[in-house]
Amino acid sequence: MDFENLTIILTPHNRPLHLKRVLEYYRNWNVNIVIMDSSSIEFEYKNSISERMSYFFQPNELYANKLKFGLGKVKTNYVIIQAEDDFYTPSGLRASIDFLNSKPEYASCQGMFSAFTLNPINKKTVYYQSFNRNINAENINERINDIMGSYFQLFYAVHRKESLIATFDFASNRIQNLFVIEILIGFFAIIQGKHKVLNIFYGAREIIPSSAGRNHKNFNYYVSHSKTKKEYQLILEDIALIISKKDPTYKNEVLLDLKDATKHYIQETKRKFNLLERIKRRLQKIKIDAIIKKESPSYKRDWGNIIEYINKYPVN
Repeated sequence: MDFENLTIILTPHNRPLHLKRVLEYYRNWNVNIVIMDSSSIEFEYKNSISERMSYFFQPNELYANKLKFGLGKVKTNYVIIQAEDDFYTPSGLRASIDFLNSKPEYASCQGMFSAFTLNPINKKTVYYQSFNRNINAENINERINDIMGSYFQLFYAVHRKESLIATFDFASNRIQNLFVIEILIGFFAIIQGKHKVLNIFYGAREIIPSSAGRNHKNFNYYVSHSKTKKEYQLILEDIALIISKKDPTYKNEVLLDLKDATKHYIQETKRKFNLLERIKRRLQKIKIDAIIKKESPSYKRDWGNIIEYINKYPVN
């Protein structure tokens, strides 16, 4: 599995067994891996990692800060961020890189995720909102409205390096909330170019209580609470300035569009909790899961490889 032009940035925090499991999964891959470990205790297996892996221990460092540092170590054109409880598939990464190589106007590309639980292993399609999405408008404002109007995250897409560098230059020493960082990654990717979702099996994510996002206030809280609302307004103003420099013709309306896009996101997330919408999503997921299996020739093999490492390296 040759990925000479890709770097995976792993972001572990106090889950050493998960980190050990995923490093073993990638051990025989020809891929560059930068490990940004913010755990309280240094990884005890660090001396056994492969030569293409670089380990950096920054105890309790803020997420945005450690990502900025890690991106400074990247020498490849493409980068992908990964939590230690995730797995990417070789076929999903190869398809995404091939797409970006052939489409320079696109800044990022991804496939479809599945999620799984342990004991027993149970698999299901997640992030169904991204299915069949192609954010390909020529104008930045249309792309922003597209992604925020029916939101899905670009956090774990394959990105051109420059897009993520811009994101974490902006966020470091400033933003701690992971949900806001997630939104920023989407904003900056869309500013840089278009985004494509391939309808193939791309990665698997373990559902666990200790996931980082469960320890952060959600985005709706952040943009509406008195303690953080003003901070978000300042963030939007700065992003608007960045966009207006890239597209001077869009200068007057950009801040208003960003605020409207935020409102659309909040309305969409509230709508998802409607009972009728939940039933509708469940039916959509069944249909989407069948399509992903059909469109992914290596689906069984990729899942088999992931399950092999789940069983071989227990985390409990």
